[in-house]
Amino acid sequence: MEINNQILEALGLSLVHSLWQGAALLFLVLLTLVSLRNRRAKTRYSAILFGILALPCVLAANLYFFWPEPIVDNSPVIEPAVFSNSLNLPTDFQPVSINPQSNSTVLWLKENASTIAIIWFVGMALFLMKVIGSFVWMKRLTKRALPMKGEAINTLLERAKAVLGISKQIQLKSSSWIKSPVILGIIRPTILFPIGLIEGLSVEEVEAILYHELAHLKRNDFVINIIINV
Repeated sequence: MEINNQILEALGLSLVHSLWQGAALLFLVLLTLVSLRNRRAKTRYSAILFGILALPCVLAANLYFFWPEPIVDNSPVIEPAVFSNSLNLPTDFQPVSINPQSNSTVLWLKENASTIAIIWFVGMALFLMKVIGSFVWMKRLTKRALPMKGEAINTLLERAKAVLGISKQIQLKSSSWIKSPVILGIIRPTILFPIGLIEGLSVEEVEAILYHELAHLKRNDFVINIIINV
């Protein structure tokens, strides 16, 4: 039980320290973006992506630092020595213990680190339930959607895929359950259009929508959003 409490305390302290470290990392990313303001959008996006992926690495490093070491007592048994009161101290003398962590904030964090870790675990469980629910909803949505078999829009899709260098097979479907275009799925992605939307759009507008949704797939935005929320 004590080991479990120490692990929870290590996780709680790691999470707390990750807050200010994440803020410092965000500041560095912002400075980098300012210095790269005249560079290509892809370069700036790479800097943002690096900062996002560095966050779990920071948490892992903190956890490694605070992880409790196993206590192994291999020291020989030493008989206690008997000392005489050579300093002529009073019999009611009590040594004063010095606590190096006298700061109240540090003490509060250490005392409540386990609680912080438990709250984080509860939040993670709720988030995972939300992710699973989203996957189920997306599966049902794409299954009930109607395929779009028009030659013109499929030609636009293939042209956009070629420009962006995407080789995955992508389906085009329409659904009455959505109000704006969206791309769903990673392994077998599907672009969904609201029913009747493309009838009122020009070719250029439809092509712009396809490029926008394919860009999400190209950048793996869905995976990155999960990492950010975690």
